[in-house]
Amino acid sequence: MSIPTQGEAFSLLLHHLDEMMNQTFIIAHLTRAQSNTGKDRALADGWIAVGELMKRMRHQLVEMAKGKLN
Repeated sequence: MSIPTQGEAFSLLLHHLDEMMNQTFIIAHLTRAQSNTGKDRALADGWIAVGELMKRMRHQLVEMAKGKLN
């Protein structure tokens, strides 16, 4: 196993953030689909908020890394 470059490590980090974001949106959808109580809608909204935070974090990381990675 070789040591990854900064670019490879960054790419893997983005992949994991994307996966986290996608899974939070899926959980939100499933929560809403399985029940329609106010508590479940609030929980689904919370999952969506987490996904949006992941999206913003990803954007900020990309902005920070522009021109800095090999």
